[in-house]
Amino acid sequence: MKIKDYIEKLDSYIPGFQPDSNDEEVIKLNANENAFLPSPKVFEALKNLEPNKLRLYPEARSEELRKAIAKVYNVKSSEVLCGNGSDEIIGLIIKVFLAEGEKLATPYPTYTVYKSSASMEGVKCVFVKTDNEFKIDIPGLLKENAEAIFIVNPNAPTGVFLSIGEIKTLLNTYDGLLVIDEAYMDFCTEDATMIKYINEYDNLIVLRTMSKSYSLCGARVGYCFACEKLIAYMDKCRDSYNLNYISQTIACAAMQDEVYHKETVKKVIENRRYLSEKLIELGFEVIPSQTNFLLCKPPKNKIASEIMNELIKVKIYIRYFSSEMLDDKLRISIGTKEEIDKLIKSIRDIL
Repeated sequence: MKIKDYIEKLDSYIPGFQPDSNDEEVIKLNANENAFLPSPKVFEALKNLEPNKLRLYPEARSEELRKAIAKVYNVKSSEVLCGNGSDEIIGLIIKVFLAEGEKLATPYPTYTVYKSSASMEGVKCVFVKTDNEFKIDIPGLLKENAEAIFIVNPNAPTGVFLSIGEIKTLLNTYDGLLVIDEAYMDFCTEDATMIKYINEYDNLIVLRTMSKSYSLCGARVGYCFACEKLIAYMDKCRDSYNLNYISQTIACAAMQDEVYHKETVKKVIENRRYLSEKLIELGFEVIPSQTNFLLCKPPKNKIASEIMNELIKVKIYIRYFSSEMLDDKLRISIGTKEEIDKLIKSIRDIL
């Protein structure tokens, strides 16, 4: 049996370590999950699930969810596509719009699923380094002459963001496909979303997820916005029943509680400020963030990986990357105030 050469060479995406979720002593701040529970309407929807529907296929197009999303974001449901997490949609975009041997350009550092998904389709992924302050190099991305550009905005794992003006400048000089992944946009303190421009630019796709601000990582619900033409192309190529009945139901419930959603986002932003202040007091260099995590550099002569390993001993999990530009830093997801206080106390003991 023959395996495609690029599959043989493929480096798998490595997610953050998953400690025992049943251990109540664990403080998990390594995967950018939301520290707060989903909307009460989600729990109500779970109670009212219809067992009979579990033996049936789910609604194939996630039509009700598309309508709920469209209402929140003030677009047409025909401009929305839902998927099994935004990762499925990333893979679908590459499969639909890029041919084997073509090129995808993306900043470095960024979300490495882009490279994994591109490699699965025989598409070359080229990284363009950010500057010393992690500012994205737009001219550098354009110089690659790639068929597609993928940008997380605000970026991960840095938390740095591009303004609407900067992205529109890129769109005005680029005729390839531009994908703006707004997984963390709800935590941004200024309006930088590109959703309102999907009909102004027919080469723009905007990604969103319910994993972050909606606290639904476990439900695996992603969605994207684009002009009707691009959505129709992706609709033709997605899996027939790509989003299960339970996920569709609770995602709809979450979308119908924007009051709770905004309250949760506000708490995360407040705790982000609190964590940043506490880390700075300890001598950390903190990268200003517009996400639900902070990238930070420990005080002089302190090794980032050693701090992470010491925290594991007290069941506190944060993220360390051994890659270029990141190997002297730590990424810490925003927890509750109680979790932050325990983290800071432990780091103070280590230092």
